Formats: sequence, structure tokens, C-alpha cells
Amino acid sequence: MSQEAAEVILIAVAGVGVVVWLGGFWFLVASYRKGMVAAECPSDHFGYFEESTRNWSLGTIEVDGQADVLLDKATSLLVKQGSWVILEKTRDRIVFERSGLLIGQPKQGQLRFVSLGGNRTRIDYAIEGTAYRWLLWLGAFFQLCGLVALFVGGWAIYTFCVQSPDPQIRVQTVQIVQVVHFLWPPFLCGALYRRRKRIPSESVEALLRSLPFCEG
Repeated sequence: MSQEAAEVILIAVAGVGVVVWLGGFWFLVASYRKGMVAAECPSDHFGYFEESTRNWSLGTIEVDGQADVLLDKATSLLVKQGSWVILEKTRDRIVFERSGLLIGQPKQGQLRFVSLGGNRTRIDYAIEGTAYRWLLWLGAFFQLCGLVALFVGGWAIYTFCVQSPDPQIRVQTVQIVQVVHFLWPPFLCGALYRRRKRIPSESVEALLRSLPFCEG
């Protein structure tokens, strides 16, 4: 392999690596902001929040049924599951918290039932889930490792491989592709963070959508 070819390979692979690294950085930042979306909502949406809204998720769904009937069904269902304690119940709101260990379930939450007329009800929910920020910190660690690998690895390969008079050593320039091992983990960590943040909301929405079909 000629020195010119080795330089082209190094520059091309390193350039792609930089683009992927920037993509991983953007994905982690976007994942963090997505997890903070609840904090951007007004805290008086449900009257009060006893803790920071940072780990809270807000949502709304519409289902068939009368608001008061659905509220009673939701209360009964939460109690029957055995791992929830009803802290407060009014004519249009339920406040509950987790009493047992339920993986992927919210720590606490609030449900508000608003009649829309025509046998339709809007259910607003606010739930507090697990932060899972360690996934973002792990992704950030790999981002740092990827940056070091790109610059230090690129320098080492250019110095000891590209500039080597031995063509067999210059062939080793292709080893720059090994930096990919530090570039893909941030995408995995960000995706896992997003997925785990969605699980509590999805479980609550599944419960709420089942209310019209539950026995009173």
C-alpha cells in the first residue's frame, strides 16, 4: 500500500468516525431533553407536585364511559393489583403510590378524569418513573472514549503506520476502523434510556384504555 493510499484511508475513515461521533453526541443530548419533557409542563397541571417534575411524565387519553364510573373502576383496579396505595380520591382525581416492587411501573402518580360529554372521558395522567440517568452517563463515558480514540488513535496510526517506509505496516492503517467499538454504545445507551422512560407511561395508558371493558 502506498503512503498516499494510506493517508486517504485514514482521512476517510476518521472523517466518517467524526460524523458518527457527532451523531452519538446529538442523540444523547436529544434523549436527555426527551426525558426532561415533563419538566417543561406547568406544575399546576394537576394541582401540585410534591417533588421535582424532572422524573414525571404527563399524558392524556380519551376513552368511552362516564368520568365518575371510570374513576371508580380505576380505583378498584389499582387496589386489586395489590401493589398500589390510594393516597387521595376526589370526585375527579386519584393520587396513588407504589407499595411494592413493580419493575417498569411508576413510583407514584395522579389521574384526573374530565367528562367530555357524549359518553366520552378524557383522562390526564402524571406519573413519576425511575430516572435511569446512569444510562446517559454511560453513553457520555463512551463518547469521551470515542473522542480519545479518534484523536489519539488517528495520531498513532498516522505516525507509526501511514509514515512507515514498510508497505506491510502501512496496510495496518485500516485498523482505524476499530474506533467503531467506542462509537456505537452511545446510540445504544440513548435508545435504552428512551425505551425505559416510556415503559411506565405505556403501562398506565394500557390500564386506562382497559377501563371501559372492566367490571364495575
